[in-house]
Amino acid sequence: MGRLQHPHVLGVKAHRLLPHGAGSVILLELAPGGELLGRVLRQGHLSDVEARHYFAQIASAVEFMHARGVVHLDLKLENVLLAAGGAAKLCDFGLAHEYERDGASGMVHKTRLTELRGSRSYVAPEVLRGCSSGYDGEPADIWSLGVMLFAMLAGFFPTPTAAETEPAFLRLREAVVSGGRSLVRTAFQAHDARCHLAASAIALVDHCLAFDPDQRPSAREVVGSDWLRAAPQTPPTSPATGAANPATPAKAATGSAKKGSAPVALADGGATLVGGGGAVCSSGGDETPTRRRGSRVRIPSRRRAGSLTPPKKRPRERAPLTVGEPNRR
Repeated sequence: MGRLQHPHVLGVKAHRLLPHGAGSVILLELAPGGELLGRVLRQGHLSDVEARHYFAQIASAVEFMHARGVVHLDLKLENVLLAAGGAAKLCDFGLAHEYERDGASGMVHKTRLTELRGSRSYVAPEVLRGCSSGYDGEPADIWSLGVMLFAMLAGFFPTPTAAETEPAFLRLREAVVSGGRSLVRTAFQAHDARCHLAASAIALVDHCLAFDPDQRPSAREVVGSDWLRAAPQTPPTSPATGAANPATPAKAATGSAKKGSAPVALADGGATLVGGGGAVCSSGGDETPTRRRGSRVRIPSRRRAGSLTPPKKRPRERAPLTVGEPNRR
Protein backbone atom coordinates (compact mmCIF):
# COMPACT_ATOMS: atom_id res chain seq x y z
CA MET A 1 0.00 0.00 0.00
CA GLY A 2 2.87 2.34 0.74
CA ARG A 3 4.07 1.96 -2.87
CA LEU A 4 0.70 3.03 -4.28
CA GLN A 5 1.11 6.80 -4.15
CA HIS A 6 -2.07 8.19 -5.70
CA PRO A 7 -4.37 11.09 -4.78
CA HIS A 8 -7.27 8.69 -4.21
CA VAL A 9 -5.48 5.89 -2.35
CA LEU A 10 -5.28 6.41 1.40
CA GLY A 11 -1.71 7.45 2.06
CA VAL A 12 0.72 5.78 4.45
CA LYS A 13 2.46 8.53 6.45
CA ALA A 14 4.77 6.31 8.49
CA HIS A 15 5.48 2.63 9.12
CA ARG A 16 7.57 1.28 11.98
CA LEU A 17 8.29 -2.23 13.21
CA LEU A 18 8.00 -2.72 16.95
CA PRO A 19 10.96 -4.32 18.78
CA HIS A 20 11.14 -8.04 19.55
CA GLY A 21 8.64 -8.93 16.83
CA ALA A 22 5.77 -7.32 18.75
CA GLY A 23 4.12 -6.11 15.54
CA SER A 24 4.14 -2.91 13.56
CA VAL A 25 2.61 0.55 13.64
CA ILE A 26 1.20 2.18 10.52
CA LEU A 27 0.23 5.85 10.46
CA LEU A 28 -2.37 6.54 7.78
CA GLU A 29 -3.65 9.69 6.18
CA LEU A 30 -6.57 11.32 8.03
CA ALA A 31 -10.01 10.88 6.43
CA PRO A 32 -12.45 12.80 8.67
CA GLY A 33 -15.47 12.25 6.43
CA GLY A 34 -15.79 8.56 7.35
CA GLU A 35 -16.90 5.78 5.01
CA LEU A 36 -18.63 6.43 1.70
CA LEU A 37 -21.16 3.81 2.84
CA GLY A 38 -22.32 6.12 5.64
CA ARG A 39 -22.91 8.93 3.19
CA VAL A 40 -25.05 6.72 0.94
CA LEU A 41 -27.03 5.45 3.94
CA ARG A 42 -27.75 8.97 5.18
CA GLN A 43 -29.10 10.09 1.83
CA GLY A 44 -30.83 6.92 0.65
CA HIS A 45 -28.84 7.11 -2.58
CA LEU A 46 -26.52 9.63 -4.23
CA SER A 47 -27.44 12.00 -7.01
CA ASP A 48 -25.96 11.44 -10.45
CA VAL A 49 -23.58 14.38 -9.96
CA GLU A 50 -22.34 13.28 -6.54
CA ALA A 51 -21.97 9.62 -7.54
CA ARG A 52 -19.94 10.69 -10.58
CA HIS A 53 -17.71 12.83 -8.35
CA TYR A 54 -16.79 9.90 -6.11
CA PHE A 55 -16.82 7.12 -8.68
CA ALA A 56 -14.45 8.95 -11.02
CA GLN A 57 -11.91 9.15 -8.20
CA ILE A 58 -12.35 5.51 -7.20
CA ALA A 59 -12.05 4.32 -10.80
CA SER A 60 -8.89 6.37 -11.33
CA ALA A 61 -7.33 4.74 -8.26
CA VAL A 62 -8.24 1.27 -9.56
CA GLU A 63 -6.80 2.10 -12.99
CA PHE A 64 -3.58 3.21 -11.28
CA MET A 65 -3.38 -0.04 -9.28
CA HIS A 66 -4.10 -2.31 -12.24
CA ALA A 67 -1.43 -0.61 -14.32
CA ARG A 68 1.06 -1.57 -11.61
CA GLY A 69 -0.03 -5.19 -11.31
CA VAL A 70 -2.10 -4.81 -8.14
CA VAL A 71 -5.71 -5.96 -7.74
CA HIS A 72 -7.71 -4.94 -4.67
CA LEU A 73 -10.20 -7.87 -4.51
CA ASP A 74 -12.31 -6.24 -1.78
CA LEU A 75 -13.72 -3.11 -3.37
CA LYS A 76 -16.82 -1.92 -1.52
CA LEU A 77 -18.36 1.27 -0.13
CA GLU A 78 -16.89 0.54 3.32
CA ASN A 79 -13.39 0.61 1.84
CA VAL A 80 -13.68 4.14 0.50
CA LEU A 81 -13.02 6.91 3.02
CA LEU A 82 -13.78 10.62 2.56
CA ALA A 83 -10.94 13.04 3.20
CA ALA A 84 -11.11 16.78 3.76
CA GLY A 85 -12.39 18.50 0.64
CA GLY A 86 -14.61 15.56 -0.29
CA ALA A 87 -11.88 13.46 -1.93
CA ALA A 88 -12.47 9.69 -2.01
CA LYS A 89 -9.64 7.54 -0.65
CA LEU A 90 -9.46 3.82 -1.41
CA CYS A 91 -8.26 1.85 1.61
CA ASP A 92 -7.90 -1.63 3.17
CA PHE A 93 -5.58 -3.64 0.96
CA GLY A 94 -5.64 -6.67 3.26
CA LEU A 95 -6.94 -8.98 0.50
CA ALA A 96 -5.07 -7.35 -2.37
CA HIS A 97 -2.80 -9.33 -4.69
CA GLU A 98 0.32 -8.07 -6.44
CA TYR A 99 1.32 -9.92 -9.60
CA GLU A 100 4.99 -10.66 -10.24
CA ARG A 101 6.95 -8.36 -12.49
CA ASP A 102 9.80 -9.11 -14.82
CA GLY A 103 12.89 -7.51 -13.33
CA ALA A 104 14.31 -6.36 -16.65
CA SER A 105 11.26 -5.29 -18.64
CA GLY A 106 8.92 -4.47 -15.77
CA MET A 107 6.16 -6.44 -17.50
CA VAL A 108 3.45 -7.83 -15.22
CA HIS A 109 3.04 -11.61 -15.29
CA LYS A 110 -0.61 -12.33 -14.58
CA THR A 111 -1.56 -15.69 -13.14
CA ARG A 112 -4.99 -17.12 -12.36
CA LEU A 113 -6.01 -16.54 -8.77
CA THR A 114 -7.55 -19.37 -6.76
CA GLU A 115 -8.45 -17.89 -3.37
CA LEU A 116 -11.95 -16.85 -2.42
CA ARG A 117 -11.59 -13.14 -1.72
CA GLY A 118 -14.15 -10.37 -1.64
CA SER A 119 -17.28 -9.29 0.19
CA ARG A 120 -20.69 -10.83 0.23
CA SER A 121 -22.66 -8.55 -2.11
CA TYR A 122 -19.69 -7.22 -4.11
CA VAL A 123 -17.74 -10.33 -5.08
CA ALA A 124 -17.80 -11.42 -8.74
CA PRO A 125 -19.67 -14.60 -9.74
CA GLU A 126 -16.59 -16.34 -11.14
CA VAL A 127 -14.85 -15.94 -7.77
CA LEU A 128 -17.77 -17.61 -6.00
CA ARG A 129 -18.29 -20.26 -8.65
CA GLY A 130 -15.23 -22.26 -7.71
CA CYS A 131 -11.49 -22.15 -7.90
CA SER A 132 -10.65 -25.17 -10.07
CA SER A 133 -9.82 -23.00 -13.08
CA GLY A 134 -9.04 -19.79 -11.19
CA TYR A 135 -10.07 -16.27 -12.11
CA ASP A 136 -8.55 -13.02 -13.32
CA GLY A 137 -8.30 -10.38 -10.59
CA GLU A 138 -8.86 -7.32 -12.78
CA PRO A 139 -12.33 -8.26 -14.12
CA ALA A 140 -13.25 -9.31 -10.56
CA ASP A 141 -12.41 -5.77 -9.41
CA ILE A 142 -14.49 -4.32 -12.26
CA TRP A 143 -17.54 -6.34 -11.16
CA SER A 144 -17.14 -4.91 -7.65
CA LEU A 145 -16.88 -1.40 -9.12
CA GLY A 146 -20.16 -1.98 -10.95
CA VAL A 147 -21.88 -3.08 -7.74
CA MET A 148 -20.52 0.00 -5.94
CA LEU A 149 -21.84 2.34 -8.62
CA PHE A 150 -25.23 0.61 -8.69
CA ALA A 151 -25.50 0.83 -4.89
CA MET A 152 -24.53 4.52 -4.88
CA LEU A 153 -27.15 5.42 -7.48
CA ALA A 154 -29.93 3.00 -6.48
CA GLY A 155 -29.58 2.64 -2.71
CA PHE A 156 -29.77 -1.16 -2.83
CA PHE A 157 -27.79 -4.06 -4.31
CA PRO A 158 -28.61 -5.56 -7.72
CA THR A 159 -28.52 -9.00 -6.07
CA PRO A 160 -27.78 -10.07 -2.47
CA THR A 161 -24.85 -12.12 -3.76
CA ALA A 162 -23.70 -13.43 -7.14
CA ALA A 163 -23.71 -17.06 -5.99
CA GLU A 164 -25.24 -19.93 -7.95
CA THR A 165 -27.36 -20.74 -4.88
CA GLU A 166 -29.00 -17.28 -4.82
CA PRO A 167 -32.41 -17.32 -6.58
CA ALA A 168 -32.40 -13.58 -7.22
CA PHE A 169 -29.04 -13.84 -8.99
CA LEU A 170 -30.19 -16.76 -11.13
CA ARG A 171 -33.33 -14.88 -12.22
CA LEU A 172 -31.26 -11.80 -12.99
CA ARG A 173 -28.80 -13.79 -15.08
CA GLU A 174 -31.58 -15.55 -16.96
CA ALA A 175 -33.22 -12.22 -17.84
CA VAL A 176 -29.94 -10.75 -19.09
CA VAL A 177 -28.36 -13.75 -20.84
CA SER A 178 -31.47 -15.35 -22.32
CA GLY A 179 -33.77 -12.36 -22.55
CA GLY A 180 -31.23 -9.77 -23.63
CA ARG A 181 -32.45 -7.33 -21.00
CA SER A 182 -30.53 -4.68 -19.09
CA LEU A 183 -29.25 -5.94 -15.74
CA VAL A 184 -29.86 -2.54 -14.15
CA ARG A 185 -33.45 -2.23 -15.37
CA THR A 186 -34.17 -5.84 -14.41
CA ALA A 187 -32.86 -5.27 -10.87
CA PHE A 188 -35.03 -2.17 -10.43
CA GLN A 189 -38.06 -4.04 -11.73
CA ALA A 190 -37.38 -6.88 -9.28
CA HIS A 191 -37.67 -4.30 -6.47
CA ASP A 192 -40.83 -2.73 -7.95
CA ALA A 193 -38.86 0.50 -8.32
CA ARG A 194 -38.74 3.03 -11.14
CA CYS A 195 -35.30 3.16 -12.72
CA HIS A 196 -34.20 6.80 -12.48
CA LEU A 197 -30.61 6.28 -13.69
CA ALA A 198 -29.30 8.08 -16.77
CA ALA A 199 -28.92 5.95 -19.90
CA SER A 200 -25.13 6.35 -19.86
CA ALA A 201 -24.99 5.24 -16.21
CA ILE A 202 -27.10 2.18 -17.02
CA ALA A 203 -24.79 1.31 -19.91
CA LEU A 204 -21.70 1.59 -17.69
CA VAL A 205 -23.11 -0.56 -14.88
CA ASP A 206 -24.40 -3.16 -17.35
CA HIS A 207 -20.93 -3.31 -18.92
CA CYS A 208 -19.16 -3.68 -15.55
CA LEU A 209 -21.61 -6.38 -14.44
CA ALA A 210 -21.27 -8.52 -17.55
CA PHE A 211 -21.50 -12.18 -16.50
CA ASP A 212 -18.63 -13.11 -18.80
CA PRO A 213 -15.46 -11.61 -17.23
CA ASP A 214 -13.92 -11.21 -20.69
CA GLN A 215 -16.77 -8.88 -21.69
CA ARG A 216 -16.19 -6.41 -18.85
CA PRO A 217 -14.33 -3.17 -19.51
CA SER A 218 -10.83 -2.50 -18.27
CA ALA A 219 -10.35 0.09 -15.55
CA ARG A 220 -9.04 2.47 -18.22
CA GLU A 221 -12.22 2.00 -20.24
CA VAL A 222 -14.32 2.68 -17.13
CA VAL A 223 -12.46 5.96 -16.57
CA GLY A 224 -13.08 6.91 -20.21
CA SER A 225 -16.76 5.90 -20.24
CA ASP A 226 -19.44 8.28 -21.53
CA TRP A 227 -21.01 8.67 -18.09
CA LEU A 228 -17.73 9.68 -16.43
CA ARG A 229 -16.77 11.97 -19.30
CA ALA A 230 -19.92 14.03 -18.76
CA ALA A 231 -19.23 17.58 -17.56
CA PRO A 232 -17.95 17.16 -13.98
CA GLN A 233 -19.76 19.08 -11.29
CA THR A 234 -18.07 18.88 -7.91
CA PRO A 235 -20.54 18.90 -5.00
CA PRO A 236 -20.12 21.74 -2.48
CA THR A 237 -18.02 20.94 0.56
CA SER A 238 -18.73 21.34 4.22
CA PRO A 239 -16.36 23.70 6.05
CA ALA A 240 -16.34 21.37 9.06
CA THR A 241 -15.22 18.13 7.47
CA GLY A 242 -14.63 18.94 3.83
CA ALA A 243 -17.19 16.31 2.89
CA ALA A 244 -19.84 17.23 0.35
CA ASN A 245 -22.90 18.80 1.88
CA PRO A 246 -25.74 16.31 2.12
CA ALA A 247 -28.54 16.87 -0.29
CA THR A 248 -32.16 16.48 0.63
CA PRO A 249 -32.48 12.84 1.74
CA ALA A 250 -33.64 10.71 -1.14
CA LYS A 251 -36.30 8.08 -0.88
CA ALA A 252 -35.23 4.47 -0.97
CA ALA A 253 -36.58 2.15 -3.62
CA THR A 254 -40.14 1.04 -3.12
CA GLY A 255 -40.98 -2.64 -3.05
CA SER A 256 -38.77 -5.65 -2.41
CA ALA A 257 -37.06 -8.35 -4.36
CA LYS A 258 -39.59 -10.84 -5.68
CA LYS A 259 -39.58 -14.53 -4.84
CA GLY A 260 -36.16 -14.52 -3.27
CA SER A 261 -34.31 -14.34 -0.01
CA ALA A 262 -34.69 -11.30 2.23
CA PRO A 263 -33.07 -8.21 0.73
CA VAL A 264 -29.65 -7.37 2.07
CA ALA A 265 -29.13 -3.93 3.58
CA LEU A 266 -26.19 -1.93 2.26
CA ALA A 267 -24.72 -2.02 5.76
CA ASP A 268 -24.76 -5.83 5.67
CA GLY A 269 -23.45 -6.55 2.18
CA GLY A 270 -19.81 -5.82 2.96
CA ALA A 271 -19.08 -8.82 5.19
CA THR A 272 -15.74 -10.10 3.94
CA LEU A 273 -15.48 -13.70 2.75
CA VAL A 274 -12.33 -15.78 2.55
CA GLY A 275 -11.99 -19.37 1.40
CA GLY A 276 -11.12 -21.71 4.24
CA GLY A 277 -9.60 -18.92 6.32
CA GLY A 278 -7.59 -17.71 3.36
CA ALA A 279 -6.42 -21.13 2.15
CA VAL A 280 -6.38 -21.97 -1.54
CA CYS A 281 -9.66 -23.47 -2.72
CA SER A 282 -9.77 -27.16 -3.51
CA SER A 283 -9.75 -28.39 -7.09
CA GLY A 284 -13.46 -29.12 -6.90
CA GLY A 285 -14.26 -25.56 -5.97
CA ASP A 286 -16.37 -26.67 -3.00
CA GLU A 287 -14.63 -24.67 -0.34
CA THR A 288 -17.11 -23.24 2.15
CA PRO A 289 -16.90 -19.45 2.44
CA THR A 290 -16.12 -18.31 5.95
CA ARG A 291 -16.13 -14.96 7.62
CA ARG A 292 -12.90 -13.06 7.82
CA ARG A 293 -11.97 -12.53 11.45
CA GLY A 294 -13.67 -9.46 12.84
CA SER A 295 -16.43 -9.22 10.23
CA ARG A 296 -20.06 -9.76 11.05
CA VAL A 297 -22.57 -11.41 8.75
CA ARG A 298 -26.11 -10.29 9.44
CA ILE A 299 -28.97 -11.48 7.26
CA PRO A 300 -32.05 -9.39 8.05
CA SER A 301 -35.37 -11.27 7.91
CA ARG A 302 -37.24 -7.98 8.00
CA ARG A 303 -36.40 -4.32 7.77
CA ARG A 304 -33.84 -3.03 10.22
CA ALA A 305 -32.33 0.36 10.88
CA GLY A 306 -30.05 1.28 8.03
CA SER A 307 -31.70 -1.00 5.49
CA LEU A 308 -32.29 0.75 2.21
CA THR A 309 -34.60 -2.00 0.97
CA PRO A 310 -38.20 -2.16 2.18
CA PRO A 311 -40.06 -5.12 3.74
CA LYS A 312 -41.87 -7.72 1.68
CA LYS A 313 -45.24 -7.52 3.44
CA ARG A 314 -45.85 -3.87 2.63
CA PRO A 315 -44.37 -3.39 -0.85
CA ARG A 316 -45.50 0.22 -1.22
CA GLU A 317 -44.13 1.52 2.07
CA ARG A 318 -41.21 3.92 1.95
CA ALA A 319 -38.18 2.79 3.93
CA PRO A 320 -37.06 5.14 6.73
CA LEU A 321 -33.85 6.99 6.13
CA THR A 322 -31.90 5.78 9.12
CA VAL A 323 -28.22 5.11 9.41
CA GLY A 324 -27.23 1.49 9.90
CA GLU A 325 -24.11 0.37 11.66
CA PRO A 326 -21.52 -0.47 8.99
CA ASN A 327 -19.45 -3.61 9.28
CA ARG A 328 -16.32 -3.14 11.34
CA ARG A 329 -13.28 -5.36 11.18
